[in-house]
Amino acid sequence: MSRFAALREDSPFILATKGPDVPPPGPLWSDNLYIGSVARYMQNGVEKDWVVVRDRAQPGTLFTLSGTDPNLDGFQLVKLIWSEDPKKTKADIKKGPDQATIAVDQAAYGPGTAPMGAPKMTNPGPKMPPPVPPGLPGANAVKRQRIQVIGGGASAPK
Repeated sequence: MSRFAALREDSPFILATKGPDVPPPGPLWSDNLYIGSVARYMQNGVEKDWVVVRDRAQPGTLFTLSGTDPNLDGFQLVKLIWSEDPKKTKADIKKGPDQATIAVDQAAYGPGTAPMGAPKMTNPGPKMPPPVPPGLPGANAVKRQRIQVIGGGASAPK
């Protein structure tokens, strides 16, 4: 009987049967995550990276990762990949044993958006009168005004 055992296991005359139904894989845990903002800071003389991670599927949801320590949800910043162009900055993050690379949300940058530089002052505010040089009349004059205190009925001295 042993000489026919192999033929019984892999017979060319047996119809193939369908295996168990396996559901299609769902989205990865990192598919909807993107970088909100990044920074670098010093802590006890050591430079550390800091990342705000946002979720497209749940607007308003965010969490922060700093250094390489895992947060309370088990997410960990492995490496921040800085770029001169902020739109190309990426972060390698981990959740448990799984690792993924997330990037900045390109939709946050409109077409033709330039990298951020120093802010430009568009409205410098109201113009102030030039200072009066010392020695001219009115240079050190103090004006006294009558001020009414609401609720007390008293006023400042004349």
